[in-house]
Amino acid sequence: MSLRANLTAVELARGHVRPGFTLQPPPSLQQIPAGPYLAAAARIGSPAYSLAELVGQPEGVRHDTDTELVAALRIVISPHSRGEPVSSCRHLVGGGRPSLTFQVPPEGVMLRSATAVQVALRRFASGSTVPVGSLSANRPVDLRIPPDHSTRPWHASVTPAPVSLTVCPLRAAS
Repeated sequence: MSLRANLTAVELARGHVRPGFTLQPPPSLQQIPAGPYLAAAARIGSPAYSLAELVGQPEGVRHDTDTELVAALRIVISPHSRGEPVSSCRHLVGGGRPSLTFQVPPEGVMLRSATAVQVALRRFASGSTVPVGSLSANRPVDLRIPPDHSTRPWHASVTPAPVSLTVCPLRAAS
């Protein structure tokens, strides 16, 4: 577990992270509340990785950042609201692969599968993912990701790869 990676995640989530959210530090350290940490970092500087430093770190460190960012932003799948507008649905085919992976647009996506699957995310990690929920068969769900301080795209994966997965970008609120 990397403290600098976790601090990077909290800084990226600034504006959405609850002040009382506590970072998951390495076992030898005490928990760190996000609010006081962000105030101190603004006042005296940040020990967190810069984004350029983060992308050069090993997979495990980048996975730590993804895990902390998912927790800080409270990213989970939720039931899809009927009537909520979607656009340009795509049907992805599993084709015998262990998982299906796709980029998540900034507004989020509605997902539907004929079989039950697990949904996970990654942003900085190359392959390891962070679970965000289970998708039941034929029950559409929304995956929304609050905006933060990075333009790097998120990638979702579903496991096991269903025969077919419907992915519909959610429309931005007007």
